[in-house]
Amino acid sequence: MLTSFLNILLDFATLLTLLAVFLGVSMKWGIESLRRIAVALYLAVMLWLMFPHHELVSSIVGTTAVARGLFFVSFFVGTYWLASYFLHRSFEKPFEFFGKKIIYAVAISVQVIIIAVHIITFTTFPLLNSSALLTLFGNPDVAFYWFVAPLILIAIF
Repeated sequence: MLTSFLNILLDFATLLTLLAVFLGVSMKWGIESLRRIAVALYLAVMLWLMFPHHELVSSIVGTTAVARGLFFVSFFVGTYWLASYFLHRSFEKPFEFFGKKIIYAVAISVQVIIIAVHIITFTTFPLLNSSALLTLFGNPDVAFYWFVAPLILIAIF
């Protein structure tokens, strides 16, 4: 009983930490930075899935969660740099459009969890292998809808 409660608390802390990070990014650099992050994550996933040399890179850097994460981060940094050229940057005050910033931060937090669980498969990472988080986001039948939901939210708002 206590273990399951602690797992739920850890899941909530993980989601809250992601939300705080992305909300902090939006407060510091604006809502356009969250749009860039979202677009860069989608492009990085596309590159990750289409990259033909996974076996070669896995033999060089290893197959651990950290190695896979760093490999994905390299794709993300490249696509974020590319997205920064295409998406303009508007500057607003920290608490301006606060509701939009919260919606974007929640959407990108869900996007990061879905990428970590289904695309990169970070299930060996201790924060992502508890039952409550996998129950909510781990079902492969609805993973596509969770993955597309942030894109729809960003398109609407």
